[in-house]
Amino acid sequence: MRKTKYLVLFLLFFSFSALSSFTVLISGEHSKFKDCIRESLIKTLNEKNIMFEEIDLKKLRKTDISKYDAYILFATCRAWNITKKVRKFIDRIPAEKHSKILVYSTAGDPDWKYKDETINNISSASKKVDLNSKIDKIKEFLNTL
Repeated sequence: MRKTKYLVLFLLFFSFSALSSFTVLISGEHSKFKDCIRESLIKTLNEKNIMFEEIDLKKLRKTDISKYDAYILFATCRAWNITKKVRKFIDRIPAEKHSKILVYSTAGDPDWKYKDETINNISSASKKVDLNSKIDKIKEFLNTL
């Protein structure tokens, strides 16, 4: 019984330590639609006790990427590609961490995908009609981390 009790305490401590050291970077463009998604994302991260840092898109270039375990980036698709600042930031992230990136892009074509298939992508038109399904997809991504 005593060994089981210590094992449970060890596992609880280990789980708490792992969560408290996990940090998600959130950045990207703003719009009414994207900000609605972002607010829901932040609420979910708080509920899951996942640390996060929201960084202004203009400051991404100087951001130390090694501090983060996952990246959620909001971008607009223009001329079949995402915003240049977001694209350049993604290029700085090592390939082995690409599975920890989620790009949420608004595009005229809701089936549009980011060209790098190793990066998670959610795209939609900026319509609140399918808002809950998009939020659910972000939650699915968070559950894989």
